Amino acid sequence: MILFVDKTGRRAKTAAQIFNFMGILATGATPSAAQSEISNRYNTIVIFSPEDITAADEFISNLKRLSLGAVIIAVSDVNHNEGIFTIPSPSFDLLIRGEISSSELYAKIAELRKNYEKPPLGEYKLMGLDASVSNKSLLYFDTPIALTKTELMITRLLIKSYPNPLQAKDILKGAFKPDKLPLLSNVRTHVSIINKKFKGSVGRNLISLSDDRLGYVLATPEQMNEKKLLTV
Repeated sequence: MILFVDKTGRRAKTAAQIFNFMGILATGATPSAAQSEISNRYNTIVIFSPEDITAADEFISNLKRLSLGAVIIAVSDVNHNEGIFTIPSPSFDLLIRGEISSSELYAKIAELRKNYEKPPLGEYKLMGLDASVSNKSLLYFDTPIALTKTELMITRLLIKSYPNPLQAKDILKGAFKPDKLPLLSNVRTHVSIINKKFKGSVGRNLISLSDDRLGYVLATPEQMNEKKLLTV
């Protein structure tokens, strides 16, 4: 997942929407929201105009630590011929000066992740599941399961979060377009549809409720067999 950050959050949210459109899990946030949002689900962080962020060096170090080592890219509006860039470049894994298009940024992120041996950008794989952006549908080993774009985004989010369960509000925030957020009950509806499609092809549900029934998590075959035994 990618976390985009800028002082007001506007540029970050726009970037996240563009990457979401491409099928990439991404979130846009202000610096304060980023420190609440960050977790090891994020393996890439892009910070726009770090020169505008108070105590940026400390902020970036915190994000690096709390994400358990995400690669960090800074996109600075200060180019080579303007002023002095005061934040030490070692804080970043890559410093980009000046304007950059979404396609160029995508390429830079993909290259940096490859160099740091992170999962390829757009790849979402776990336990025989392959919900990567390069696929037209979800694959379970060699079995294709046709899912909508939203259903694929939910599956990708659960893959990135596994084994930690996600509450409906977290799925709503991470897998749906910010300008078209449905009711929380719609998450349950989407999960039910995903399970129906997956069960029709594989014979079991893909998603289950966590043990405390407060969140959703990808179900392993062993978990589903245990639940069947408990209902006998």
